[in-house]
Amino acid sequence: MAALRLPQGEVMRGVRSSSFLLFACLLPGIAQGELPAESTLPRSIIVQPENLHEESELPPGTHSSSASPRDGRAGQDALPAESKLPSADERAGQVDPPGPLPLEGSPDGIPWLRLNMRGHTAPVRAIAQLESRRLLCTAGDDKTVVFWSEIQRGAGEWRYERTVRWQIQRATRGRIYTLAAMPDAIAIGGEGAMGGTGEIVLVNPTSGDYVATLFDEEQGHRQVVVGLDNVNTVSGPALASLSMDGRALLWTKDQRGVWRARVVKRDDSSAGTTPEMAKRLLAGRAFAGVCALDANRVVVPAFEKIQGQRVQWRLELVDLQSGKATRLGGAAGPLHWDSVTEQVRRKPYSVVLLDEV
Repeated sequence: MAALRLPQGEVMRGVRSSSFLLFACLLPGIAQGELPAESTLPRSIIVQPENLHEESELPPGTHSSSASPRDGRAGQDALPAESKLPSADERAGQVDPPGPLPLEGSPDGIPWLRLNMRGHTAPVRAIAQLESRRLLCTAGDDKTVVFWSEIQRGAGEWRYERTVRWQIQRATRGRIYTLAAMPDAIAIGGEGAMGGTGEIVLVNPTSGDYVATLFDEEQGHRQVVVGLDNVNTVSGPALASLSMDGRALLWTKDQRGVWRARVVKRDDSSAGTTPEMAKRLLAGRAFAGVCALDANRVVVPAFEKIQGQRVQWRLELVDLQSGKATRLGGAAGPLHWDSVTEQVRRKPYSVVLLDEV
């Protein structure tokens, strides 16, 4: 019978493996199939790597602090830690670059890996329903829009249809704060990642394809979009939007079919609020909304005053034609504290609900 000869290294690895298995079986209190902690193993059977160099001896460009060679960048130009990125408050007043927003391709040329899940992986901030198509849309901090279809009307059973993704960046860039169901589209709004801080895109609810980007260099949003609502008009599609800095816009199509914005309510800084106060008010509108009562009126939250250390808000009824704003409920109308969180329209009655924090 011919003898099987193994290299010395293979023999030693076999001996070490056998020794480890024998030792594991003899350890007291170890259940079948359970491995012991490495700290309880004899040093003689722990395989230690040999001939490792110190990190200081490695060639330049191979340290963990350096950028990837594929980036073509030196270590000092690597991306900063996420904890060092500016917050939404620190970006208040940031001026967005001019020009239309691209719909394809990463803004900085860097691909972003994303989880392909049948559902959400982070808190949900917005829900919209298309009754005509029996579709439900949800979106939130995972920067995706998920479409659900009703299996049988009234049965309460919904199934996953598709996931729609828009452009994202690191940290909070790409979070979706609000959705609105329009006759032929779903409007998505939030913290943009394609160049503007506040961005709105329209998506075909049937195919999931992008329809348009709502961009206006002169009148568009410069802060995170937190509220959207469809405006029912006889002249064509229209959309009301609200950003975190208090600016409210009405979007309509011009004669060429291009979406244009008209200011319905100016932002806090334009209303005489100091920059410090404007930054403080951002947090109060993080979950605010805009409510279109009909083709001519919308309801938006407005800053009233500081009472002690807390912010008070009023609701304003704004005429879309004249821009005139009146306090909802009159001069003695109720005030809300700290944060405006929800506004809902119920048919056939027009009701505004607002939660207090």
